[in-house]
Amino acid sequence: MPAGDLIERHWKPVVDRFFDAGLEGLQPHEQRYFLIVSLLGDLDEGGLEQYLSGSLGALLPQAAEAMEAIGDAETAASLREVAAWFPGGAPATDDSERARQVSELSNPQLGALEEISDALADKEGDILRELEAHLTPHYSN
Repeated sequence: MPAGDLIERHWKPVVDRFFDAGLEGLQPHEQRYFLIVSLLGDLDEGGLEQYLSGSLGALLPQAAEAMEAIGDAETAASLREVAAWFPGGAPATDDSERARQVSELSNPQLGALEEISDALADKEGDILRELEAHLTPHYSN
């Protein structure tokens, strides 16, 4: 996934803090940064199905909020649509339960995941530019 210099330069410290303290240990702008770049990375590796099956798939609702926060309401709506397929409006937090949930998605849902994944891949550059614009005030020094 190509990213701007600002995104690449600050990625490792944010990831390190995430693994030390969890999402709650990050500042709000860092949370959005982590959620969006992680989502895009999984999209590059195998689409939304890959993202949902991985450990960060439980953060789908937060990823939708992050997209909304950077001004991408369309992507946020698509992610919320997917989250609504799961009980309680979010994938399970337990990895094995979430994997079971993903394995039980219907063929139409899997087709929709692929379409949404393709649409996000097509606009990845726009999302990264929106994210970089959102982060610039926080990393301007």
